[in-house]
Amino acid sequence: MDIVHEASEHNYQYESYVKDGVERLQYQYDLKYWPKPSEVVQAIGTDAERAEVTAYNEATAVATESRKSGRSDFLNAFLARIDDNRMRECGFIPNSFALSDGVMASLVNCGLDLKVDELVNADFIKRFRQRQRQAKRA
Repeated sequence: MDIVHEASEHNYQYESYVKDGVERLQYQYDLKYWPKPSEVVQAIGTDAERAEVTAYNEATAVATESRKSGRSDFLNAFLARIDDNRMRECGFIPNSFALSDGVMASLVNCGLDLKVDELVNADFIKRFRQRQRQAKRA
């Protein structure tokens, strides 16, 4: 159970509500009743193989939906995070806030730390936004 305690070290809920009960169980039963650490790890691996991966938020969903990652995925995620933080979503970004194509290109270049020969420009952003509008219409 030391592994469980270590894994839950920063989990306030575990520390406050579960830990004492687990410790009582730990000392109430002999070690023969508990699984070996290798069996626990095997069970975690088996569970992970069966798990369905789902996005926790909209930014993650749009960033990971394509088969091959690229700059468009970064743009999708970035714009989704902006939308998630608009005032209508209880954020601090004004609903009318918009970035120009040039500013967006600069942010992408900096955010992705692109090399000189990989930089995106305002035309790339403009085409991206046109594709997004067309996809919404379809």
